[in-house]
Amino acid sequence: MYKIVFHSQLKKDLKQLPKQVVYDLLEKVFPVIKENPYSGEKVLNRKNVFKFKYIYKKVHYRIAYLILNKELIIIILKVGSRENFYKKLFQRI
Repeated sequence: MYKIVFHSQLKKDLKQLPKQVVYDLLEKVFPVIKENPYSGEKVLNRKNVFKFKYIYKKVHYRIAYLILNKELIIIILKVGSRENFYKKLFQRI
């Protein structure tokens, strides 16, 4: 099974989110990604970078993650709402 590792700047992303969203991510969404990392959609032009969509109170959130198959590691790169998500993600990669 894969192990989840957080990007160094992810803590900053999580602080900007509502507490209930952070709780849902940690308890519901990340375990789904851990169990089946290929359940997300591939991010364009990026090898092994996927996105997972999550909706809470009509706000669309994205979770971007990188899969390292040889090490069985998933690196959560970015979490945030849809607004400017991809621009900030590509700066981080």
